[in-house]
Order: sequence, then structure tokens, then C-alpha cells
Amino acid sequence: MTLFNLALKNIKRSFHSYFIYFTAMVVSIMIYFTFNSLRYNPQVLSLVKPTNIMFSASSFIVAIFSVIFIWYSNSFFTRKRKKEIGLYSIFGIKKKQIGRMLFYENAFMGLLALVTGIIVASLLSKLFVMILFRLMGYTDYVNFVILPKAIIHTSIVFVVIFIVTSIRGYSIIYRFKLIELFKAEKIHEKEPKASIIVAIISILLLACAYHIALEFKFMPNLFLYVFSTIILVILGSFGFFGSSILFFIKLAKKHKKRYYQGINMIGISQLFYRIKSHARTLAMIAVLSATTLTALGFAFSLTYDLAAKIDQRNPYSYEYISLDQNLTAKIKKIIEKYPEHQLTTAVQIDFLRIKGELIDTNTSPHLPGNQFYLISQSKINGVFQALGITEQLTIEQPDQVIIFNEFFNNQYDKSYRGMIARIKYNNHRESFKVVNHRMEKLTNHNLPGFAMVVADDVYQRLYSFSEIRRFHGHNITNQKNSTALTEELQTVIPKDASLRSYYLPYRNATEKYGLTIFIGSFLGLVFLVATGSIIYFKQLTEANAEKERYQTLRKIGVSKNEIKDSIAKQILIIFALPLALGIIHSLVALTALSKIMNANLIVPITATIGIYTLIYLLYYFLTVNSYNKIVNSN
Repeated sequence: MTLFNLALKNIKRSFHSYFIYFTAMVVSIMIYFTFNSLRYNPQVLSLVKPTNIMFSASSFIVAIFSVIFIWYSNSFFTRKRKKEIGLYSIFGIKKKQIGRMLFYENAFMGLLALVTGIIVASLLSKLFVMILFRLMGYTDYVNFVILPKAIIHTSIVFVVIFIVTSIRGYSIIYRFKLIELFKAEKIHEKEPKASIIVAIISILLLACAYHIALEFKFMPNLFLYVFSTIILVILGSFGFFGSSILFFIKLAKKHKKRYYQGINMIGISQLFYRIKSHARTLAMIAVLSATTLTALGFAFSLTYDLAAKIDQRNPYSYEYISLDQNLTAKIKKIIEKYPEHQLTTAVQIDFLRIKGELIDTNTSPHLPGNQFYLISQSKINGVFQALGITEQLTIEQPDQVIIFNEFFNNQYDKSYRGMIARIKYNNHRESFKVVNHRMEKLTNHNLPGFAMVVADDVYQRLYSFSEIRRFHGHNITNQKNSTALTEELQTVIPKDASLRSYYLPYRNATEKYGLTIFIGSFLGLVFLVATGSIIYFKQLTEANAEKERYQTLRKIGVSKNEIKDSIAKQILIIFALPLALGIIHSLVALTALSKIMNANLIVPITATIGIYTLIYLLYYFLTVNSYNKIVNSN
């Protein structure tokens, strides 16, 4: 039997042990190939050209993560097979020959995964493009294409990865003596020492990171703020698993009644050792889970209630600035040409642009901004009625005003109530007291100042002293699908009228956020599969090492069901701890983002965490089942 045949026989015999590793590699290759196929797909590039850079960057991230994952996974399988390698040496097989056999095994598994991943991804490529188009709001027919560039690019990258990892497997036998190979399963990773000081410091680091994130203020050096928070979270997570958790387990030992119940004493002792030996892995998984959940939660939050967000920013289907009434009549005739778009609202808003300043009477500074857009009480109520707002605003005194500022953020900005609004006109100055402020957007345009509601008589008195800015707003039905109408209006309305439509921001947001969700979801899947697989490999490595101990327990009268329950509890804690800490990290980060965005993100955050946890639980049940099969087998 040749070494190559022996390698194939070993793979066939142990394929069930490699199945999760093989699956994870296939998923990584599929996603890498998908990004590259989209990068070279002419139909995708013709619609959204900037995606080329994003797909290239995503492919690079998948490649780097695949290198780390495959390298890390091989270390588990190498440890598991050191005893087998020792037996080969006893039988007289030379180290060079054993190295070649391991090289063949790793290379064959890699090439099999590569071929499988490319074939499956190629067959599903049309589906992936359809998903991307649907997320981006396109309804174009998708063609099935085979892209040789994507196949060649993917093959080169992963062949290099598999050659490097295979060489590592080849070299492993030259770094250990024969006695070390037989004792490999008894040699575990270096255990971090539990320290009460480190435990306290780790909790303080996490508390400090959370405080910084939740008390975030707009800072001049945002990068320093984000970088310091990430460093504190990473250091705190490693310290938490290296020391803090161990003290909680020690406290569990002091609960004598529960500690001596059944085989809890054995289970807790084993868990104590597992946490110590897995500290770095669990911390890494917690950080990766937090990163994945935060990225996915943020991506889904962008599209959550997207139409409502666009409605708030663009209250009119079309808006332009012009004093030409003939243009308004012409636009209405154009809209009448499209029966699928009925005109529902047409308003005219005359803003009086006038110089002014806002003064805080408590601290006396003049706030930024040197002009106001004045509108009368009666006109603003007419605008409210046109926008479907039932509320009516009232100015009780001539010296009172209401401020509208669409950029106001109640998390960080100070209320304008009680401030003084001072205007300047025709060598005169006049002051008003701000009695209220609102955040509704009155126009599609971003006004370069404050919109201010004044009494009707004040508006009439200042009309002749101010520059009139006449905004025309039109609302139509089916505005989300108004491509043709929007394009025609763009050719008719002069550039100096500054046409602002609902359709274009909606289309751009749908494209951008749909692409973000597509990329984020695929990258998140890679991270999730890899992190779940790492814990799975860790537990199965231990299962083989602990098999004899569990057989001894069975000989002294411990039943299989008791062993199953003990294993399930231990593995549950191993899986739950990094997931729980990762969820806490992500909740803090997403809470900070929701404050910055001034939005309620409960629904997208809950959905993201729920889906992630569900997939993560599948790995837990798979691990428990595989672990039991190993330790309870005859």
C-alpha cells in the first residue's frame, strides 16, 4: 500500500471526525468564491460599479480569516493524531514518509473542499445574485454565468493556504520525540493562572469600556475613542475568562449540597479545568461574536423601517425652489401623463430668509448659524395638514417663536427652549423668546439655518424686508417606483431650482444598505461557522482524551444518562459563556450606535441576536451528541 493510498484510507475512516472542519472550509470557499464572482459579474458591475472595491475587501477578509481558522483547526487534529503518528514510527515508517502521508491527507482534504465549494457556489451563483438584487431593490432578470476569473482566483488563494497548512502538518513530526507523541493527549495548552487581581482588573476594564461607549459624546478624535474602547473590551474579555470565571466556579464548589449531588463534583472539577485551558479560545470567540453581532445588528438597523426614515427626510415626492408659477403648472401636466402616479398634495411654502442669531441666556454664547427661515403660524399649520399631521401649532404672543431643527439630537443637544432668537433687518434688531422646538423636517432640502415659526402679523411685517425662498412640494402615489417620472422632471426643472425627489434617496439607500446587509450576512456566516467549529473541535479533542475516565465512571456504577447530563451541562457552559459575553458587548455597542443615530433599534437587534443564537445552539446540540458518542461508546 502506497502512502497516498494510506492517506486516502485514513481520510475515509475518520471523515466523520473531519466533517465539521470540511463543512466549514467549504462554506469559507463558497463565500470567497461568491464575492469574487460578484466582483467579476458584468451584470452586477453594470448596475452598481462601486461594489468592486467592497467585494474585493470582503474577499480579503474571508481569506485572512480562513488562514487563521484552518491553521487553528489543524492544531486540534494534529494533537489528536500524535499518538497515531507515534505508532507509525514504532512500525518502522520513517518520519519523512509519515510527513508525506500527512501532507497528502491535508492537501487532499483541502482540494476536495475547494472543488466542492466552487461547484456548489457556482450552482448557487444565480441565486446569490438574485438575493443581492432583491436586497438592493432591483427586479432585473439574472443570467446564469460561469466566471473563469473567479474560479482561478479562488483556486490560487486556497491552494496556497492548503499547501502552507500541509507543510505545517509535514513538519510536525520533526518537532516531537516519540515519548511526547504517545503522551500528546495528556498534554494540554498552557493553563493561565487564576489571579484575584486580574479578575478584578478585567471586570473594571469591561466596566470602563461600557461606560465610555454608553456615555459617548462627539469627540474630535473619534478613532482614538473607538480604538481605546475595543482594546479595553479585548483585554477585559481575556482577563474575564482567564480569572474571573474561575472564581465563580470556586463559589459553586462552596455550595456543598449541590456540589456533592450526583456526579456534580466531577463535572464542576472538569469544568474548572476546561475554562482554564480554553480561556484564550473562549475570549476570542466572545470578541468575534460581539463583532459579528454588532456588524449584523448595525447593517439590519440601517434597513429597518427604511421607508419611514426616507419619509422623514423627504416629506415630498418632489420639491424645488422657484418663483416661476408657470413651472408649477408645467410640472403638474407632466405628472398627469403618468396614470400610475396620482398627485395627492401640492403645497407652496414661502420662507423668509433673514439674518439672525440664537443666544443662550444662561451661558451667553451665540450658537452657530447666522440666518433663520421664517414661516407664519397659519402657513406651518397648512403644511402640517398637507403632510397628514393633525397637530396645530399656536403662537400665543407676538414675541414668541418655535424653532424647527431637523438635525437636533435629544441625546446630546441642549433644548432651545428659553433661548433668545435675534434677527437683523434694515438696520433694525428684534428679539423673540423660543417657547418650543421641533424636529420635523419641513422640506426635502437641508436648510442652512433654523426654521422659525412666528406669529402671522410678524410674518407679514417682515415680508418686505426679507429674501423670499419659495418651496414647492408635490406628493404622488407609488413614489417608490417613479423612475420614469423622476427622470423626465429632472430634464424639465432647471438646475437652479434644485429639484429634490423622494425616489433618488430611496433608491440610493436601498442599494447601499442592501449591499451592506448582503456582505455583512455572508461575513457573519463565515465567522459564526468558524467560531462554532472551533468549540466543536476543542470539545471532541477533549472527548477522546477523557474517554477512559468516563469508562472508569461507568465501571463504578455511574449510568450513561448521568454522564450525558453532566456532559450536556459542562458543554452548555462552555458554549453559553462566550455567547453571553459577546451579546453583552454587542448590546452596549449597538446601544451607543442607537444614541448616535437617534433611533430605536430594538427590533433589528433582537432579530439579529435571536438568529445568531439559534444557529449557535445547533452547534451546541451537535457537539453534545458527538461527545456522548465518543465517551459512551463501548
